[in-house]
This record gives sequence, structure tokens and C-alpha cells, in this order.
Amino acid sequence: MSVTFSVQGVRSNLETGEGYVNLANANARELLQWLDLDDDPSLLGECKASELRARCMRRLWDVKRNHDPARDGSYSQEPGHAAFIVGGRAPDYLRGKCAALLALIKDVPDETLITWG
Repeated sequence: MSVTFSVQGVRSNLETGEGYVNLANANARELLQWLDLDDDPSLLGECKASELRARCMRRLWDVKRNHDPARDGSYSQEPGHAAFIVGGRAPDYLRGKCAALLALIKDVPDETLITWG
């Protein structure tokens, strides 16, 4: 499953990847937590562009707390059960997605809603 961040009322182009930022559920949850926007366990939400822009810009300041570490992937499976896979990720993955969100909304009017789900 995945979570897509987009500008309300703006059509996304799935062929070119323009107009949205998409993350796996686990990564989206961590990004929302990192931006202090994790109040809905369903991973559905929205906020004004001005608020998201401010949160993203604060997270892109070059200070130690704004650099997220790499994460190793893992695979586990017990007999008779589905496999459980956790994807690894490179250092500063959340920071990169934060920059992508900022690029998505840089020219959006302040009151425009940015949605995710």
C-alpha cells in the first residue's frame, strides 16, 4: 500500500510522476511523524500549503536532528504465515521526500489544501 500527497484540485500525471509525491505506508507514517502531522492513524489528512511549507522548510535546515539515518531492510517468515518484508532506506530518505513535498507546493497559494491518503 502507499500514501499519495497531492495539491487539492490539481490533477496529477501518473505517467510523468508530476503533481504528487508517493510513499509506502510505513515511510509515509514516518514522514508525517517527522513533520508532526501524524494525528490520524488511517494515514488520511490535509493541511494548508503554508503550514506544510513551513514544516518542510524547518526540517530542511542543516542541523543534526534533521538528518535521518539509514535503515536496514529485513525479511522474516514463519512456516504457514505470510512473509513480512521491511524495506531498507538510504540516509536522509525522509529529508529527500520532504524536499520533494516542498518542490510540489512551492508555488501553491497559502490557503490551498495539501491532502494525503
